[in-house]
Amino acid sequence: MVYNGAEWAIVEKGGPRWLRRPTDGRRCGTGKVDGDSIPSLYGEYSFNLDDKGRIVVPSRFRQAFAQGYYLTHGPEASLYLLPLATWAGARARLEQMSRSTPELWMLRRLLHSGTYGTPDSQGRLLVPPGLREYASLVAGGPVTLIGVENRMELWNTSRWQALARRSVPPPSPMAEKFAELGL
Repeated sequence: MVYNGAEWAIVEKGGPRWLRRPTDGRRCGTGKVDGDSIPSLYGEYSFNLDDKGRIVVPSRFRQAFAQGYYLTHGPEASLYLLPLATWAGARARLEQMSRSTPELWMLRRLLHSGTYGTPDSQGRLLVPPGLREYASLVAGGPVTLIGVENRMELWNTSRWQALARRSVPPPSPMAEKFAELGL
């Protein structure tokens, strides 16, 4: 069992990937964090980026992104896919942080160099070329989506598998700054 700060979840093997399943009987998918304002996102999904650089949002998460999303750089060459409410909260906290260190300036640049969008009618979202390059995602290639409470992370599948095999991955200094923003 694992604890995410709000609830316990049972980790079970589900086919070719690991899935988290809340102990209250819900399947992997959405719950709520911060009252009922921001959906909580759980699970691991594998897709291929299509030839136009689009990825399919799993159907159980489409409602969380129906009003739009913000896609930006994450730590360790991942991408963060944020519901607009999550991005608004992180952006407000970011504006309150000091601008005195080079590390925080870099964090601002990384986060603000993302893109807004709305999934198309088939639940696909476009990953712009610059973000694809940052995360080593290639058209037609595999992408892993990880639900992490208030966001989804997009990973190059081989990079994600290597990271997941490490017993205790050390957080990067930039990852700690992302955590201060609630991301």
